[in-house]
Amino acid sequence: LLADESGSVSEALGCYKGWLAIDKAHAERWPATDVNPYVKLFGMIFGLGSPGTIPRVLYGYTGDSSGGVASRKWVVDSLLQGSRKGRWPRLSEEAFEGVVPPDSGLRPFELATLRAQTGIHIVLNWGSLGPEDGDLFTRMGGTFVYDREGKCVLESFDKGILTYVDVQEVCKTVAAVVSSTS
Repeated sequence: LLADESGSVSEALGCYKGWLAIDKAHAERWPATDVNPYVKLFGMIFGLGSPGTIPRVLYGYTGDSSGGVASRKWVVDSLLQGSRKGRWPRLSEEAFEGVVPPDSGLRPFELATLRAQTGIHIVLNWGSLGPEDGDLFTRMGGTFVYDREGKCVLESFDKGILTYVDVQEVCKTVAAVVSSTS
């Protein structure tokens, strides 16, 4: 996991800079209107310059009854982990026991609740978690898996908020890389 405080890695990889990003290479010649990073974020949450965001936001509210245990387990585990750290909403394991079969898919609002829990934590701790450069606030990233020879075997660029590579695909790719070198 790499934290790039300056945005230089995502810049070099060609990652999407986000809606209303400032083109720093041309800022002196063509000054951009500096827009508050929160305004940029809210615009992107509503789909402006952020393709695929609206369906992903709605997915968090509607759930995925056909997703099986894999689509739900990580959400429940994450909600419980946040609760143990004192984050709202504070839930206990009892909140999830006996309510639905353990192998059911993601219930409506479960993912949206996790996103709210995470978002509130980030906003409340923005001074220590956020980048110093507000223009990096809406910078998209990507997922890249390399083999032992340094060849990129999986490349996925985030196109918008909540649009990222399938974690199962990443795990399969990494497993293939590991097994081919064993």
